[in-house]
Amino acid sequence: MVLSMLWLSWTIRILLFAAAFFCILYVTQNASDQKWAGMASALPLPGLFALAALSVTGGEGQLIPIRDTVLLGPLLIVPFNWSFAGLITNLPLGPIGTIAGILALVLAWAAALLSVMWLLPILERRLDARHP
Repeated sequence: MVLSMLWLSWTIRILLFAAAFFCILYVTQNASDQKWAGMASALPLPGLFALAALSVTGGEGQLIPIRDTVLLGPLLIVPFNWSFAGLITNLPLGPIGTIAGILALVLAWAAALLSVMWLLPILERRLDARHP
């Protein structure tokens, strides 16, 4: 009985996750203004589904370490997407633009990784100082 409830629970989560991404796909194909596609794709859906899975399966012990940083994703992703979209729209068309776009993406991901690795310890020390 418990195993069947676990499978049902995970099946529902996976279906909701897929439905959310199909909604984003629908918006990208049918929106009158493409800004809606960007806004829909900036939603922290994978993080929210991961948080929901942890809350059910892991319990409070696994949620405590991530509670202060769970909303950092949108704060990091939206500016990244906005600035990267601005960069991509200024690249030339054709193979040179494609190669430059791929290189720009790799460099942007590296810069984002380095900034997160630099900023998270600062945030961690600040948040830990709140709790004696």
